Amino acid sequence: MKHRLTHIIIMLLVACSAMSQTTVTGTITDGREPLAGANVFIIGTIDGCLADSLGRFSFQTSKTGELTLRVTFMGFEDYTLTTSQPTDLVITMRERATTIDEVVVTASTYSFGKSDNFKTMDALDVVMAGNSCGDIVAALQSLPGTQKVGENGKLYVRGGESDECQTFVNGMHVLVPYSTNVENNAVRGRFSPFLFKGINFSLGGYGGEYGQALSSVLPMETTDVATGDKLGVSGSLVDWNLGGTKAFTKSSLSFNADLTSMGLYTALFPDRYDWTRPYRKLSGEAQYKAELSSASVLKTYVGYDLTSVGQHIDDRQLSLIEHNIYANATLKTNIGRGYSLFTGIANSTVISDIDDALTLGDHYHNVRNEVHLKADVRKVYSEVLKMSAGIEDYLRHGTKRYDESHYCLDYHLLGAHADAQVRLVPQLFLNKYTGQKGMVIVFMIIMVADCIPQEIRDQPCCCILVAIPESCHQLFLAALI
Repeated sequence: MKHRLTHIIIMLLVACSAMSQTTVTGTITDGREPLAGANVFIIGTIDGCLADSLGRFSFQTSKTGELTLRVTFMGFEDYTLTTSQPTDLVITMRERATTIDEVVVTASTYSFGKSDNFKTMDALDVVMAGNSCGDIVAALQSLPGTQKVGENGKLYVRGGESDECQTFVNGMHVLVPYSTNVENNAVRGRFSPFLFKGINFSLGGYGGEYGQALSSVLPMETTDVATGDKLGVSGSLVDWNLGGTKAFTKSSLSFNADLTSMGLYTALFPDRYDWTRPYRKLSGEAQYKAELSSASVLKTYVGYDLTSVGQHIDDRQLSLIEHNIYANATLKTNIGRGYSLFTGIANSTVISDIDDALTLGDHYHNVRNEVHLKADVRKVYSEVLKMSAGIEDYLRHGTKRYDESHYCLDYHLLGAHADAQVRLVPQLFLNKYTGQKGMVIVFMIIMVADCIPQEIRDQPCCCILVAIPESCHQLFLAALI
């Protein structure tokens, strides 16, 4: 009798449960064909399923009354439906049109349009890449379109020179993005991947603001304002690192210090080189970010590298010491009516000294400096039109001394650009670029020995050139150097 009563109770519970279940059924199409694999679910629950090969779906839910369904499928706009009769539904989804995103400046982020031409990596992608050893450039060498030329460690794209790939930090140009080393030894990138929220890499199709790049662009954006304090320490046989972040109410300060020394490694694993001073690099980076308002972000960055190495070559003791300093400051803000303003200033200075460079007792001294000024205004006019215009100025100075020879070059490049991006059809864009690197002024003073008569050699030679075509800039400078 007890068993029979138990069975009756169980059957009543099952019947009640079945009566409280609501069955949801229907078909999902794009108006022409069924969408197999479309995801349909009830908002606020885990009840749902995927459509079968004919676009049909069926599932049960414990919710009753009015239900709100959502249907999602890659490449289509999300579909939301509220109904109290969720059976035999016919859902037609619309294909998502690719549009130009709006300019957005928020408290700690800045984005503009699409980045389809960029391959993006984050810090973990860099350190997890095989043979990168935490080097951004080495990690990028695994991407299609790049090549390794020998073992110098620099980035080459589609057969071009390494100088044809230009590096930008927060939109501002970096004159020398590599550390230095002696001949037949690899160099490394100067920047720590953990100070950047996105490391982009463009193999072509970039806008007019990167007009000085010939083969590729490597733009890197530093992280946004931090919300918490961090501190990290790491070490290895050749590298010791200390980094951290201090967060304030609407700003944050981050730093990273690194010491790379090959002394212990070469002592344990000798190579075929005769080192008088194994490779050593002391570097430091810092960045300060502040939210000036709800639509304005200020970012500053400064980095310093001190590299030294010595090697015994034949009868001379080659000694190399290089200082590399880079700093920039950028401001991004909305100025009303949908316009976004970007302004920035950057300075790069590289000082190199080499003793016994070519012969015993000689000395080579090289100073390179660049000041980069930039202003840019952008606006999205509609779903199919985005425009930007800007102006920038490069002020470059170079001095070389080799024993009695003296070489000085001042290079001034002022340019403006205007870009328009038009969406012709979904997934197809037309980019129109108009740029004028309008005025190039080069002041050159050269004093050479032996090859020029004494009476001429004692007189500085000055050369002024105006409005050299942009395509000839690098050829001209290469010829001078």
